[in-house]
Amino acid sequence: MIEPSRTDKRFFLIGIALLICAALWFLIGRASLPGVQWAKRILRGQLVKFEPLPATEGAGPGNPEDRLIYVLGGSPENLARRLIAASDLYRHHVARRILIYDSQILMAYNPEAGRNLTFDEWAIRRLEGLGVNRDDIEPVAVRRGMFGTFSEARDVPRIVSSRSYKSLILVSSRHHTARVWNSFKSFARKEHLNLYIYPADDDPSLRDLLLEYLKLEVYRLLLL
Repeated sequence: MIEPSRTDKRFFLIGIALLICAALWFLIGRASLPGVQWAKRILRGQLVKFEPLPATEGAGPGNPEDRLIYVLGGSPENLARRLIAASDLYRHHVARRILIYDSQILMAYNPEAGRNLTFDEWAIRRLEGLGVNRDDIEPVAVRRGMFGTFSEARDVPRIVSSRSYKSLILVSSRHHTARVWNSFKSFARKEHLNLYIYPADDDPSLRDLLLEYLKLEVYRLLLL
């Protein structure tokens, strides 16, 4: 009898997860279920990863000049929360510089500028308004791919390491942190970087959490 491979087992488990999530998705769209809050707590337990710098030696190993904060890309609403979390780390001297996902997509019209701001301009203005020095903010280009977070995980640690930094601090939405952590950890290890992750506040629906759980399983399969 042929023993199923690890990949075959993973595909089987993902298939079961897809069926369960599809059923829940259908039911949620048709009725207000009494177990929604319970289901959200269960899913959050799978989706949230918090890995702060250790409390010893001030804010952690080394010093702020050895660390970089990277804010994961995403929707404007989620990014606004992530930028708040990143600026809070910056003001508390966890790191001296903040990297943001480089993008030239146009945001909403800005009356002060008299035009639509690019994403980079919008994010930089937000961070400046939160007390971050303009010289300490840098957009970094990431090669585009089908899986956005995976593309960031592939490129950002290499960029950070090439500049002789020792630690990479990630900031993402709370329910994205497990997927972000799983995506970045092997690439960070290859670049000999200490890796940490901080969650930004969010308020996802059960459907958002179900979709994120499916993404997490797909990313785990990619990283086998």
